[in-house]
Amino acid sequence: MSSSSQITLADRFGSLGFPHVAFLGGFLFEGTAAGGGGVFGPANCAFSACGPGTTVDLDARWVGSDVRGTVTFAGETFTGVGSPLGNTSLSVNWTGDLTIPAGFTGGVLTAP
Repeated sequence: MSSSSQITLADRFGSLGFPHVAFLGGFLFEGTAAGGGGVFGPANCAFSACGPGTTVDLDARWVGSDVRGTVTFAGETFTGVGSPLGNTSLSVNWTGDLTIPAGFTGGVLTAP
């Protein structure tokens, strides 16, 4: 069982920025995921129309040096996570989908 604060995914010059993702058990990640590595389902909208009535694949997966940042777990902080020079790494994997409602003309959508 996990809970998370709001996750903002935005393609910014090849990286996806995570302001923070907090899960039960004292886990906090602050960093980025490489836009060129891993899997980011919503990017498929760049290749096909994702308009009202379509379902957007929210599947996302990154591992190793594709996920870089700082992790705090159980009060201990690990910097340089995912660095090729470091000895720590993180695996990120989530699934889901979001149906764009009929008549949607822009704005923010959320998925449970």
